[in-house]
Amino acid sequence: MRVRGTVLILAVMGLLCGVRDVGAQAKSPLPKDRAATIDQLITRAQDAYQLNLELSKARPQETFEIVRDNWKNIASIPAKQTLLYVFVRSDNPHLLEMLELGANDSNATVQYLSYDLLQNFAYRNFVNDPSAYKTWRNSVVGKPLAEVVASGCAAFVAQYVKADDVERTSLLNILMRLEFGDTNELAKVRRRAALDAGILTGLEKALEAPVPSNPTVIYVVRNLQPDEAFIKRTILPLTTKNSPQYIRFAAASILGTVKSVWASDMLFNMLMEDYPSSDSWIFMQALSQATDPHLIPKMIALLEADDSQETAQGLGFSLRRLTGNKVDRLHDGGWWHIWWDRNKSDFPEDVRTVPYPKVTVRKSLEANGFFIRRRAELHLLGEDPQRAYWLLCPAYIGPTTAQTTPVAPPHKPTFGLIVALADG
Repeated sequence: MRVRGTVLILAVMGLLCGVRDVGAQAKSPLPKDRAATIDQLITRAQDAYQLNLELSKARPQETFEIVRDNWKNIASIPAKQTLLYVFVRSDNPHLLEMLELGANDSNATVQYLSYDLLQNFAYRNFVNDPSAYKTWRNSVVGKPLAEVVASGCAAFVAQYVKADDVERTSLLNILMRLEFGDTNELAKVRRRAALDAGILTGLEKALEAPVPSNPTVIYVVRNLQPDEAFIKRTILPLTTKNSPQYIRFAAASILGTVKSVWASDMLFNMLMEDYPSSDSWIFMQALSQATDPHLIPKMIALLEADDSQETAQGLGFSLRRLTGNKVDRLHDGGWWHIWWDRNKSDFPEDVRTVPYPKVTVRKSLEANGFFIRRRAELHLLGEDPQRAYWLLCPAYIGPTTAQTTPVAPPHKPTFGLIVALADG
């Protein structure tokens, strides 16, 4: 039977605009002569992203001089964009000079990206105010980058804490653009400065359950990687069934990034409480980000209890990340159970001694009709787990033979584009 009105939502994970096969490139020696260095930086900018990151870290002055001197001769817009990312994510001491080249470029797309990346240092958007950019740029000339990042962030947080609701909404858009992860040292400096200035205190009121005043706050908190106490106090209440589906998804995604046994155990328990309802995909998705090997026997037990296609794909991606094994339809729950029995000795004692649980799965049939669970189909680009996307389909309850109209689903489907970058 064909279900009408099925909507597929594309959730892109780990795709960087203009950057090809990030992380898939094998480490190669740095170019030995200037001609080879120019070729790697200028001619092969897109394809050599990872190599150029290493080059920029190892030889920052030479990298800057070559790109600066050849900037006007680079015809490819994606190549210029890629080089801007290289300088920012390698913490190149000349990155502000590079972003100035981009801001003054003749191409509007390059200008926009430069201003976007500059928000990580100026904490404001100069797209519509180039003169303000010039004033700011003159004020930081000669200052160490770490000082520019830290002092600017502290001032920005103070502004956010004192702002009214309207201004805070605008400032949240900038907060969403800031990099706070472990990708590079300046991102760590930025995160530390934000936390020290009290950003979490400023965000906490907006996180009151069941519906935060602005869902963007949840994603900002995720980027800040708060401590366990904050997560338990403010994020856990948002994962309950009292919260709308899109809020539960955002809150659960934070738990998925926490590198702790308590968080992964809690996520799995939440999954089992909802499974196989239309909301269980929320926790399946969050678990796909988890890195805790204690989850392996639990996931295998669930897969053994319910080897449906959506479960196999959702848990298969997680098991692939945790074990390094190839995932396909031949690797069902039984195969994984045998694999675990044979290979658990390779894991630390606290992992291999995790009891293999007995999982009982409720039938996915509603009393008044048939029930199609939310589908979550995982696809990999080039077999690269860092370049994956999910196709998500909302749940649907159809009529039985005795009915003529569909039964309303327990939650109204929420549509939208969900993007989760691999660098957090």
